[in-house]
Amino acid sequence: MKLSESDMKFVRRLQKNERAWRWVRWFTLVASVGLIVQCLVLVMDLMKQSAESNGRLNVMLAIISPVCWILLCLFSALLGYTLACWRGDPKARLLLRLLEEHENHEA
Repeated sequence: MKLSESDMKFVRRLQKNERAWRWVRWFTLVASVGLIVQCLVLVMDLMKQSAESNGRLNVMLAIISPVCWILLCLFSALLGYTLACWRGDPKARLLLRLLEEHENHEA
């Protein structure tokens, strides 16, 4: 089977993405868990400090807390995406495996 140049580019890109995901998934897992913990620690620390004192710290809590909660949601979504796609794209794996088997069978 002869593939066009654009099809070969697509196949090479799929192969590259599948190889890269093996390492990227670990980075995103560690980074998202670490950033979730950091956001939670920051929010809890700000809440504890604002309970102890009044005034200027409450203003800081009012400004930083929504940002931290938004970041916490984003990092949680990144963690969910990483876990949901942990094994990669099954359609891409199937396509690459079929192409490889066809090449081996043809040769």
